[in-house]
Amino acid sequence: MGLEDQLHKFFRGVHQNHALKVLFIGIAKNVTDNYCDVEREGEPKVHDVRLHVIDTSPSKFVVKPKEGSIVLCGFIESNTKLNETEAVIVQTSEVQELLLQVGTVTLKVDAAGLKLDKGANNLLNVLEAVIEDNKNHIDELKKVYVAIGVTPNIPALDTIKASLDTQKNKLKDLLK
Repeated sequence: MGLEDQLHKFFRGVHQNHALKVLFIGIAKNVTDNYCDVEREGEPKVHDVRLHVIDTSPSKFVVKPKEGSIVLCGFIESNTKLNETEAVIVQTSEVQELLLQVGTVTLKVDAAGLKLDKGANNLLNVLEAVIEDNKNHIDELKKVYVAIGVTPNIPALDTIKASLDTQKNKLKDLLK
């Protein structure tokens, strides 16, 4: 059995266990990291609508709807819970946050910027540390006095250091 056949079998099994039976539109309310409520016009409110289908997976991609945004949802009928149904967000008109997690790598994007972590390492913190190290090297170079030859160009080193500060501020604006 080839990879394509295995993937087809896997997705068919997932579809049978988590097949969307009904789609509906509503307004996202009480949005949390994993669930929200959906108010429907002329219909009962649907509580605890999932933001992603599979809660137990260590890897996930979650689109968190903005409070009050229009959402398209689907009911999931599970073969193991014949009398219960669950719902999941399929699409949203406005995104509050995106979260992608694969193993120890987490990427979070929202209006404030993006945050990339791998384990205990955060991209912004690593880049800030590199910039600070470069600025410290420049400060040490400025202390060098050469008796014969050319002393380092202090104004040029100050310009480089100021440029590093500018780049650091741009990174802080982009990353969090």
